[in-house]
Amino acid sequence: SAKVTLRGTVDGWLKDFFATATVMFRLDSQMGDYMNEIKEHFQMQCLLSLVSELVDNTEMKCLEYRETFMKHAFLWMDSVDRAFDRFLQEDPKDLVDGFAEEGMSFRDIMDRIGVNLGQPLPDLQRFDREITRFEQMKLELSGLKTPTDIHWLRIDAQPVKITLVNFAKKWEEKYTGFLKQFVEDRISSLIGFISKVKTGLGPAPGSKNPEGGRALYATMTHIRDVKLAMNAIKELFQPIRNQVLLLKQHRILISDQRLNDLEVAPAR
Repeated sequence: SAKVTLRGTVDGWLKDFFATATVMFRLDSQMGDYMNEIKEHFQMQCLLSLVSELVDNTEMKCLEYRETFMKHAFLWMDSVDRAFDRFLQEDPKDLVDGFAEEGMSFRDIMDRIGVNLGQPLPDLQRFDREITRFEQMKLELSGLKTPTDIHWLRIDAQPVKITLVNFAKKWEEKYTGFLKQFVEDRISSLIGFISKVKTGLGPAPGSKNPEGGRALYATMTHIRDVKLAMNAIKELFQPIRNQVLLLKQHRILISDQRLNDLEVAPAR
């Protein structure tokens, strides 16, 4: 099917208008019609020129209005998953950077004691910038006036506007959702280690217990882990709190139970 355009539609209207000049025969010769007289009429030529100029200007204004949406074309043209994967590869660092003890890096210590540190991440400020960017994009798109009038043409872009707001929300949630899951997993892993150590440091087994040897070895292992992790674990709380605060700043809340676990963990 032929593509419908603004100019094509107006040209169709004009063609239908001029067709009225062919409806009746000429009165002077009873042959032909008045099409040539209509086309050559000076005032008609002036009006056609004004119509053409108006259509040119309307098309130009429509293209300018289109750019309001096309500047956000990446929202639907790019893959949010691939874009986020590229973001994660931009100068990632561990939650605690530069810490070492007994010749072991912070990550080595966490691996030794069984705390899942998660993958290295870009700086929190980068997360903040991206999340803020999409929040502002949503506000900008939501604030667009619809419908809008360009000269005599009314454009209802409300469906496009709603779709773009939802796209921006999807991109924003990619960042906030990942960070929220990351925080909750780190808290769970940290609390799991603390609980394991508390259990392992319980009352020593009786000497007549056949399992006593293995239990004693496990207890000594826990003592070693505690000594090794004592200083390192303290370094982990603040970065996790910073992530929680960033999420809260963007109205993404961690469950009360998780927050309570994080707050009481240092005292345990």
